[in-house]
Amino acid sequence: MSDIQNKINPTTIEVNSIMLHQNVGNYEDALEACKNLFIKYPNSPLLYNILGAINVGKSDFTNAIYSYLYAIKIKPNYAQAFNNLAVLLKKLGEFNLAIISYIKAINLKPGYIEACNNLGLIYFETNEIKKSKFFFGKAFKIDSNNEITNFNLGNIYYKKKKLCKAEFHFKKAIKVNSNYVEAYYNLGILYHIQEKIELAKRCYEKTIKLDPSFCEAKHILNSLSGKTTKSAPKKYVEKLFDNYAINFEKSLVKNLKYKTPKIIKEMIINDNMDNLGSVLDLGCGTGLVGLELKSFSENIDGVDLSKLMLEKANEKNIYNNLFHNDIESYLTTRNFEYDYFIAADVFVYIGNLSHIFKLIKERNKHNGKLIFSTEHTNRKGYFITKKGRYCHSIDYIKSLCKKFDYELLMFKKITLRKDDAKNICGGVYLLQFKK
Repeated sequence: MSDIQNKINPTTIEVNSIMLHQNVGNYEDALEACKNLFIKYPNSPLLYNILGAINVGKSDFTNAIYSYLYAIKIKPNYAQAFNNLAVLLKKLGEFNLAIISYIKAINLKPGYIEACNNLGLIYFETNEIKKSKFFFGKAFKIDSNNEITNFNLGNIYYKKKKLCKAEFHFKKAIKVNSNYVEAYYNLGILYHIQEKIELAKRCYEKTIKLDPSFCEAKHILNSLSGKTTKSAPKKYVEKLFDNYAINFEKSLVKNLKYKTPKIIKEMIINDNMDNLGSVLDLGCGTGLVGLELKSFSENIDGVDLSKLMLEKANEKNIYNNLFHNDIESYLTTRNFEYDYFIAADVFVYIGNLSHIFKLIKERNKHNGKLIFSTEHTNRKGYFITKKGRYCHSIDYIKSLCKKFDYELLMFKKITLRKDDAKNICGGVYLLQFKK
């Protein structure tokens, strides 16, 4: 570092005095140390870049943006500040601005592997797979042994159904970093869909060994081992549907021939030709049920665990209210006045339905009806499949009706959708409860 630069930026030792606080989350102390150094280095782009990171840690995003921009104003070729600004812009949902900032960082520093991977992730998450692959490929050319780059390429090839290439990159990521939890998990998923069950189990077991709190791996391992739990972990379901959100309707309706919302509408209309009154759509997703029932309802609300699904539902202007919550927590905290409760393809992620049946009847202020679909089984009770979903028998639903005093008005076997080119047998139920 030149003498001039030394006068502009603090020394490594001085920077470390800030990082000691920042790295353990003591952002106020880090901020104080940063301010003290500004007295000595008032025009340091490095300090402004660090200040931006401190403000991000404090969730002061406005000042974080100002800090990064000021660092760039002082040093227009500051690639790291452009990258950090882009990370924050993405966090705030400003994807287009983030893309511009990442591209600027890469143009300033062509070998900037972190910025290439970050930009590739934005395109991956917005389903622009060709652009995503381009930037991950660019990162791979910079360093073919980078663990994050190989993990990202594994996800790209998995998405493109090029499973051998996906396997190669996941394995390479693990070779570089033997503790790469997400790579083991994704490799497990890859083996799982190929029905290489023992290999999948080993990957899930390794995932859990490295991270005992990794609930998604635990759930899938339980399903492969035939251990039926009460429900899928909330985090698993939320992540699953956040990942589905962009292509959910195209995949489910067009590719998998999903018709349950239409079948539910027909069942409701046959039961009640008049106004349906007030409806609560449990696990509303992107609004497929709401779209079918809006014109027949005075009011329709939706609740879902996936924030990204709710954003898609909100775009349709179907619902009077949308709530981001899991359905059991939502039902626990409120009293209701709904005429219909609907759960389409929701109970496939909940095994034990007792609490939901109990809450709906207890919390609703007047008589109502519950309509829902299940993956159907002739086995007793409910069980988890190797796909990680739950099947319920009609005998199990009848036992809940008896326990919580519901009347079974209608039951119909249907084809829920396709899965691996096979029809999935389902059941649609219409129940009534009285206060």
